Parts: sequence; C-alpha cells; structure tokens
Amino acid sequence: MAAGAAPTLQSTIRDWMATSPAPGSCLAISTQPFVGYQEAACKFLLSDQYPVEGVGPGTENVYPSADLDLEGQKTPYPIAIYLVNFAKWLLYEHLSRK
Repeated sequence: MAAGAAPTLQSTIRDWMATSPAPGSCLAISTQPFVGYQEAACKFLLSDQYPVEGVGPGTENVYPSADLDLEGQKTPYPIAIYLVNFAKWLLYEHLSRK
C-alpha cells in the first residue's frame, strides 16, 4: 500500500491472506450501515475455507446524527451513505453468484 493511503477492505484481506492464515471461520465486525456490504465482500474475496459471519451494532447511539429532510428524523449518516452501501452489498452478492 502506498504511504499515507488509507487501508481498504480489499487491501486488509490481501495483507491478511499474505500471512498464510490457517483455514477457519472468520468474524467480520463492523458498524451499520456497513455490515451487510462488508460481510458480502469478505465472502467474495475469501475462499470457502474461510466462512464469514458479519456482525455489528445497530445505528442508534453509535455516531452523531445528521439532519435529513425526511420528516425531521435524524440518522447517523446521510441517506446517500446507506444507499451506496446497499448498492455495494448487492454488487458483491451478484458477483458471488457468477
């Protein structure tokens, strides 16, 4: 990875696999709305020798709220973040079925 570049899910998995880990179950811990996408991505990027379970807390009381124009409700992230992560989740689910 280039100096100063932020790690990505893909680079983290690549670097972990470079350590030759023993096959076995993996627990992917994240926060919402990233859990579904990250679990699907891990399942796609890892072989069947590494079954993955994604877990994480709900969105309440996790991050400061952002205002939306949806009846004055507050959510931890702007709606675009939820939509992007849902799209990534669907993409990795689709890629896994090819």
